[in-house]
Amino acid sequence: MAHEHVEPQGTGTAASPNQPDRLAGEGAVNYVPVRRRPELMRFLWVGGLLGLFLGFVVSLIGPDAMNSSALQEGILIGGIGLLIGGFLAAVLYLIADSVSMRG
Repeated sequence: MAHEHVEPQGTGTAASPNQPDRLAGEGAVNYVPVRRRPELMRFLWVGGLLGLFLGFVVSLIGPDAMNSSALQEGILIGGIGLLIGGFLAAVLYLIADSVSMRG
């Protein structure tokens, strides 16, 4: 889960970006929540690699196909696993992203 991080923000207009005005009283600081989004590429890489690995495992423990080698089966079923894993990872990313927006 992503942790919420807050950054202080000055009130009023600032003379410079690093020195906020203190119009609301001495030491007054507003805290604005900063949303931390999940990283899409990490989700896709992990989902794709897990799908590829599971596809290879299924091709090794499953029944043999006629007229194809074990490598051909591994490549075909591993590729299908890669696509399915990437798709499921993208769906999980969308869920994680929507949960992170709620705060």
